Amino acid sequence: MDAKNITDIELVERCLKGDTGCFEQLVSRYQGPLIRFLRMRCELADQVDDIFQETFVSAYRYLKSYNQKYAFSTWLFNIAINRIKKNIKSQLNADSIDEEEMVLTYNDNQLDQVDLWVIAKEHLSSEQVELLWFTLVQGYSGKEVAQILDRSLPWVKVNLLRSKQLLREILERAGLNGILQSS
Repeated sequence: MDAKNITDIELVERCLKGDTGCFEQLVSRYQGPLIRFLRMRCELADQVDDIFQETFVSAYRYLKSYNQKYAFSTWLFNIAINRIKKNIKSQLNADSIDEEEMVLTYNDNQLDQVDLWVIAKEHLSSEQVELLWFTLVQGYSGKEVAQILDRSLPWVKVNLLRSKQLLREILERAGLNGILQSS
């Protein structure tokens, strides 16, 4: 089976009929984008693998509830965001949090864009970072981002513009002009 010629919806339908190899194809198709998103979004590097795995376990478990009017990737990233939120809540509810664990970690080999995402995470809200990530890195449309974040399209457009402007100003103050292009 040539998975490149099969749509996500076809893979889901086949998986629901018992062909688990099709779910492996979905994992293969989305593991790169999801891992990149989780690396940007998670504060601790060891959380990435756990949340990645939890996301796909949840996706498999609830595959019957997937609504085909939305892109599979939109549904999958929603699951990932919910897993991240659940992880954060459980950390906040823990009796003690080791401060050393809360230090932001990242891999120097992944710093292609002058620590753009590190700078963004330091100065913008998590929702602003997600807006920028989904549009600039993942290439999702405003409509898709609205579905992922459960927001209206006008809210996404306005806040995306504001987030870009704010990040551009922060980068310019740091002497990093031209990193974020106007759109």
